[in-house]
Amino acid sequence: KRGHITPKHWKIIRDRIREDEHLKIIELCYEFGLRRSEALALSVDKNMYIDNLLIKEQVKSLDYTEAPPRRILKPTKTGEPRRISYDSSINDLSAKEVEDIIRTAVTISPNQLTKKWRKLQSELGFEYDIHDCRHSFARNIVQKLDIKQAMEYLGHLSIQTTNGYIQSKDEQSNEKYKPNHLNQAA
Repeated sequence: KRGHITPKHWKIIRDRIREDEHLKIIELCYEFGLRRSEALALSVDKNMYIDNLLIKEQVKSLDYTEAPPRRILKPTKTGEPRRISYDSSINDLSAKEVEDIIRTAVTISPNQLTKKWRKLQSELGFEYDIHDCRHSFARNIVQKLDIKQAMEYLGHLSIQTTNGYIQSKDEQSNEKYKPNHLNQAA
């Protein structure tokens, strides 16, 4: 199970990633539940529609023989495209804000993006993975929509997968149970 990024921590992270030409694309992972490689594959011309994002590819690798590096794409993890309404954005990002992020983010490989993310997390004293953005979206979207719609937005083939995203490792105590705990709490 993964952690979910608290709104307070997200605000701190968001302010920092918006300053970085590579990391800014991670805002779309948090806002729309994208995998890092899906966010890196987005283009305004191919993926943006009036009311939704079309997620149909992810970055497989980069071709560094060209400048800027050319993205080599492959189908999504499930092989199926999916559409995510802009209305599902956790912080109500507008289509214009999404467009600005996509247009201004500089191409980077998924692995290099993860390295930069980990460095930022270390600087901030946090321990979130990029994929925790996706889990945070899942938790937030089920409060707005039903679980079936959340499952579709995330591109999950089973409801059990979506349920796993909603649960958090942070909600479980590591403190050993003592029989007199209940008596002390009363």
